[in-house]
Amino acid sequence: MSFFLLKMSDGSSTNCPSNCNDHGLCVRGSCICEVKYSGGACDDANIGYFIGFSVVFFFVSAVSATQLFLCVRSEFKKLKRPSIAKACRLTVQKTLYICMIIACGSRGVYYSVQRYLPAWLGINLFNAYYPPIISGFSLIICFWAETFHVVGLRLDKPRFLSKSSLAFIAFNVFLFLVFLAQFITIEITDEQGKVYLSNIFTGIFVVLMFLMLMLFLIYGVELYYKVRGAFITTEPSNVDITQAAMSRFGLFSQASLQLLTSLFLLGDIMGAKWKHKLPMEGRNALEVVFRVFELGVALWFSCCLWNWKSPSQLWILNPKRLLVHETDEETSHLLGQSHHCHSYEAIETDADIDAPHRDCWICYDSDRTDAGPMILPCNCKGDVAAVHHDCLKRWLLESCPESRLDGPKCKVCREEYKLETGRKWLPSGLTVRHWIQTTLILSMMIGTPISVYFLCLTKMSETCKVVVIGMGVVLEYVCLRLLGFNMLLVYRRARLATMSIIGDPVTGSQLPGEIHTTPEAVDITTA
Repeated sequence: MSFFLLKMSDGSSTNCPSNCNDHGLCVRGSCICEVKYSGGACDDANIGYFIGFSVVFFFVSAVSATQLFLCVRSEFKKLKRPSIAKACRLTVQKTLYICMIIACGSRGVYYSVQRYLPAWLGINLFNAYYPPIISGFSLIICFWAETFHVVGLRLDKPRFLSKSSLAFIAFNVFLFLVFLAQFITIEITDEQGKVYLSNIFTGIFVVLMFLMLMLFLIYGVELYYKVRGAFITTEPSNVDITQAAMSRFGLFSQASLQLLTSLFLLGDIMGAKWKHKLPMEGRNALEVVFRVFELGVALWFSCCLWNWKSPSQLWILNPKRLLVHETDEETSHLLGQSHHCHSYEAIETDADIDAPHRDCWICYDSDRTDAGPMILPCNCKGDVAAVHHDCLKRWLLESCPESRLDGPKCKVCREEYKLETGRKWLPSGLTVRHWIQTTLILSMMIGTPISVYFLCLTKMSETCKVVVIGMGVVLEYVCLRLLGFNMLLVYRRARLATMSIIGDPVTGSQLPGEIHTTPEAVDITTA
């Protein structure tokens, strides 16, 4: 059908006014315009298209500006001696916010006033989106490089670059010099030269984006997939599966968006060789999808930097969030290996020795028969040593958001429980609340594109259609993120529900492994 329309348009192109001004196809004497243009001769701008995208880009810019303001306000309140200068000091987080404000703001301005600008200024304003985006990626790469190579960095507090600051400055000087050269040279050339130079400078931006993508993946894989780097200062630690999944999904999604944006830009440069082979519907669809991917690249930063109040809680700024920190200082006195008697008060008396039974530290009822056998699952001593098997299992199941997939551990002695895990069946980890949440999320993920499709078939304006599509993309991303978290929690619960905890049985009134007091000790106590 597309081939037929092209052939038909070739035969009747002379019947269209001004041959559609090279902004559309002539079909039976009528122009089918590109999405950017409208009118009988495709000589007017499509107001709905430009206003729709300008609203979306201005919205993302406003979100980044709000995040920046709240970040500065939060730091101002945390200072012992409040100072605006100190609160506004440059950090990686604030710089990324600024880059997104400039990038999305410039693209929003372009879509708002493009039809009123001369050609050379429109080209420059359109390409002004790419330098801040590339600058933001270079900042993340330098930050990750320092985290990977430099030992002793403080990642728990807002900071800027240290060792790689000169490299970051040098790269950005080159980047913005290229943009300045484009701004000057395009202004002083003719119309044909403007298009040629625009393609050259866009090609330079594409090469830089590919370079940033390679470095982004190299350091991202090392930090968040292999979990290696100078930020690991202790013995190999367990990985927080939630943080790992979140960071890896974020890394993959941004790499995909950046790759697709680069490919679209490369295809746009060579558009004269292949665009005329596509039907107008295909060209318009590619144009809209390309702009959505460009928007997604910037929106990713706002989503990953959502925690303006505590940047150390963000995986992108603190790879240590991947690690499970094990500190025994608060509970070491409960371990037999670290328990030292420094006074007579610590020596057990006859009452302790003659204790008739030990209570489960969860239910405090040793006479129960419906909670499984009483076991010693870890190295704890004293009142927190014995526990019913089913009580412990239920407790681990209820606290599974804090447990780890590589093995639940005792919260006191940090000993990893010995488990026998059966075959996992995901529905066994779903409670009524999880069923409802999963059903609602899946319903929204399925219903959103269907609703967007039918809304776009209505007679609403192009502006509303673009806004609806953008909102649909954002909603799909949020639903996918929520579904991932929900499935991780369900997997944990299913794993814990099928496991059996191995521990020494409790026999008699004295727990195995405890130190029995001697008659001499009793005499000293009574003395």
